[in-house]
Amino acid sequence: MTLPHCSSESVDSASDAQALGVAIKPERKLNLLLHHSPLPMIEWDSALIVTAWNPAAAELFNFFEDEALGQPLGKLLNQRQLIELNAESWRSCERAGVLCEHVSVSGKRLCRWFNTPFVVQGQQVGMLSTIVEATGQTALSNEELRAQLHARTRMLKHTTARLQSAMSARDQNYAALQDSETRFRNLAANVPGVLYQLHWSVEGVVSFPYISGACKDVYELSAKALQTNPQQLIGLICSEDRAALKSAMNASAKTLTPLHSEHRITTPSGQLKWVQLASQPQPEPNGATLWSGVAIDITDRKLADHQRQSAHVFLSNLINGISDPIFVKDSEHSLILLNDAFCEFVGRSYEDLIGCQDDSFLSEEAAHVTWQNDNHVLSSGRCDVKEDYFRDANGQLKFISTTKTRFHSLDKKPYLLGIIRDLTEKAIAEKALVENEKRLKKLAGNVPGVLYQFQLSAAMVPSFPFISPSCQTLFALSPQQVQANPDGFLSLIHPEDRSGFDQSVAHSAQTLSNWHWQGRFILPTGETIWIKGESKPERLSDNSLLWDGLLMDITHLKQAESDLQQTELRLLKQTGQLKETLTMLKQTQSKLIQSEKMSSLGQLVAGIAHEINNPANFIHGNITHAQNYIQDMLKMIRLYQAHYPAPIAEIQSVSEELEIDYVIQDLPKLLESVKAGTERIRKIVLSLRNFSRLDESGLKQTNLQEGLESTLMILSSRLEATAARHAIEVIKAYEHIPQVECYVSQLNQVFMNILANAIDAIDAEATADKNYQIMLQTFQKDQQVVVCFSNNGAPISPTVSRRMFDPFFTTKPVGKGTGMGLSISYQTVVDLHKGSLEYSQSGDRKTVFTLSVPIKSQG
Repeated sequence: MTLPHCSSESVDSASDAQALGVAIKPERKLNLLLHHSPLPMIEWDSALIVTAWNPAAAELFNFFEDEALGQPLGKLLNQRQLIELNAESWRSCERAGVLCEHVSVSGKRLCRWFNTPFVVQGQQVGMLSTIVEATGQTALSNEELRAQLHARTRMLKHTTARLQSAMSARDQNYAALQDSETRFRNLAANVPGVLYQLHWSVEGVVSFPYISGACKDVYELSAKALQTNPQQLIGLICSEDRAALKSAMNASAKTLTPLHSEHRITTPSGQLKWVQLASQPQPEPNGATLWSGVAIDITDRKLADHQRQSAHVFLSNLINGISDPIFVKDSEHSLILLNDAFCEFVGRSYEDLIGCQDDSFLSEEAAHVTWQNDNHVLSSGRCDVKEDYFRDANGQLKFISTTKTRFHSLDKKPYLLGIIRDLTEKAIAEKALVENEKRLKKLAGNVPGVLYQFQLSAAMVPSFPFISPSCQTLFALSPQQVQANPDGFLSLIHPEDRSGFDQSVAHSAQTLSNWHWQGRFILPTGETIWIKGESKPERLSDNSLLWDGLLMDITHLKQAESDLQQTELRLLKQTGQLKETLTMLKQTQSKLIQSEKMSSLGQLVAGIAHEINNPANFIHGNITHAQNYIQDMLKMIRLYQAHYPAPIAEIQSVSEELEIDYVIQDLPKLLESVKAGTERIRKIVLSLRNFSRLDESGLKQTNLQEGLESTLMILSSRLEATAARHAIEVIKAYEHIPQVECYVSQLNQVFMNILANAIDAIDAEATADKNYQIMLQTFQKDQQVVVCFSNNGAPISPTVSRRMFDPFFTTKPVGKGTGMGLSISYQTVVDLHKGSLEYSQSGDRKTVFTLSVPIKSQG
């Protein structure tokens, strides 16, 4: 971070002193700034002996002022800090007031030291050190917090006693006053920030009794300008931060606690800065408040914080983008960083794992072993790689490799980085490779032929890098004999077949195509055999060619070739017959299934219809008599009411209680409602009987529109609205058609299959903002009756449409369909009724099934 660089000449000494004198006596200027500054400040003499030590320094180094005053540097800092500070470099500070930076570690804090030399008559007599923390406060344990609280309480009591004692000491002389004035000017000129006194009256008027010249560097406004018009500085504060600053000032003035605030300003040149305020309030008798403090430009720190946050986000995205589980542990073996893959691997959430140790997700024994292993890595610094089996969150056994390494952060603490690799597939592959090698050896020894590698060098010199032991059986030569004399082995090829062999090898070498050859070998025993060779060529880096292949004895195959051809012809003929038989069996199977389904369905429907029809007819038949009887009784009641208009009190009371007038009016309506309900039941029963047609298994004359209506009646519940869509609208475009001679129940099943598939297609798409329709058309064309089914559900893909009429083909999930509906429908219409069933897609992407059957049966 770049800090303001100021020299003592940058402050108007006369004006600053005059302004400061208005508010406070000169001898107390430096004392107030030292004791109320939130920054640790230490004054040393030329021998590095402490001459001034403020409370902030006491808190940082844990030495009270009276303990530190008069002490040398070596007594207050430990040996490590002395080495890092390099005390000799302190004495080499330039005398012009230039800030010198020295970084030191104090406790768990990283600090930056700003040293300002005091020069009298050309000689350096001492220096003033201002200490600024370069990093945020690290997290402390409860014991450290209690220790700090105890130390601060002790320091506060000690400081109070010192202040009470100091109040009685007023015998400071003029030389000390001049020395204090000199130190104040050096402090105001070289402190990393703006020293100020802010006065806030009871009426809310803000003024600056004093503000150092460094305000020019921070606010781009001079001290005189801000003292003349304080509203200029308030106007620089971003509007979003003013309310928070005002609230902090109110709280500080009310509770007399230090004011700490961070806010943004926009300088007159348009530059956006972050400013940190730290000051101590003092109440005044008239109710006003005076703050003495420092304003520091923390823009660089904010930018650094933003960069650290960006780096953290980048790191998080980076490790979460890695598929391998990654984790980081601190020296206490607690997880402080992990990626999504690790959470998924363990089966726990990020919140459950962060800050925890291994025993939170591992068994006690496994956690103990892991702790010992991690401790060894943290203490020795050696990288550790272990491979072991691990059961993951899903219960699957995995073979993993865990790599653990140690690294150090800026705070010098050791941390452990772990990366887990899933080697399950690799282990399986290695195991499979071993098994393959075993199988290859067994194959090479037992394969009915000779496995080999044949190589031709760039100079066309043949060799056999590998040939299996079975060459001894096939060629009466050992593998060693063949490899020692490749030309001798090739000379066994029959002279009539050698040219063909050479040509096939040359063609394979030129085109790198697979090598195929059949020819005769004359064995050393004089026997002639037929050999078939197959291999694949590969060009190697030295420009040689390598063939991997197989040589097989086909002597018996050649002898039986003619018999084999005849056998193949017979097999082809038998295969065709078997295919025809299989097709017939499938059709017969589907027909039997359909017949059994229709028989069972018909019996079930007929039984239900019969059981419902009897009581329904009984109720329907007796309603007429009940209506007549009730009308007669109502007529009698009206006669009584007409001739005996004044009934006795008991009858009048019962009549009012029963609401006899309402009963007389509503009872006929009730009977009509019951009659309508029984009529509805009779229609449903009739539709079920018409659909099943159990008693009409043969050819019957029927109107296909009646079958369509019966089918719609049965499917009416599926046409109603659901949570995912509106009700399906059925549009009927019926023309006058003649009766058709057909198998009624089977055609009704066809209607059921097509309409049910249409409803399934609509439900598969199911959007609430679309109106779904099924359109039915019937008309006569020549000597056939045509029925068209169309719907605007999900269209059928070309791949599915080519197979939709195949038996057992379905796109529905397991358990949702058998793939028999359209296949049986096709057989029923085409094979049984000699009609046609076709699928098409309309211009507006509607699915259309067109069914046509002859008016007169063709069977």
